[in-house]
Amino acid sequence: MSLTNDNYIVANRYRNLFDIMLDAVIVAMAVAGHENIPVVVAETGWPCYDSNNEVEAREVYAKMYLQGLVNHVRSGKGTPLKREGATEVYVYELFDRNDTGSESLGWQNWGFCYLNMSLKFDIDFSNGGGSMLMEEGVKMVTMCLMILVLYTF
Repeated sequence: MSLTNDNYIVANRYRNLFDIMLDAVIVAMAVAGHENIPVVVAETGWPCYDSNNEVEAREVYAKMYLQGLVNHVRSGKGTPLKREGATEVYVYELFDRNDTGSESLGWQNWGFCYLNMSLKFDIDFSNGGGSMLMEEGVKMVTMCLMILVLYTF
């Protein structure tokens, strides 16, 4: 059955907001006639800090979200409408920014590493098998960034 069929009734149960948002994009693309385009999630994450003391912007929630995201993506289960899930998923942001802005306007830190490149918390990227903690991943990303910076100069 086509996603654009007016009689299509969604009887799916969603277990997380990520899948709901991804399927919303998939349906919108199908309505526009682009059903077979791969979906890339360019930015997803959870704030670790908010200058206005937003209750939900805490490291514990960021760790829960990111670990849940990694587990979900690694599981290969996808969404109710797109069983293979997103083609690629990128986390926003790796490092906190040093741009505090105006306290009255509020600002958030989304990184899971501090500015000094130390980890705020570990994220296990393994799929139940080997062990690749976030620290190893950050070391690889940091090395890639350093090579990129050296290459551009």
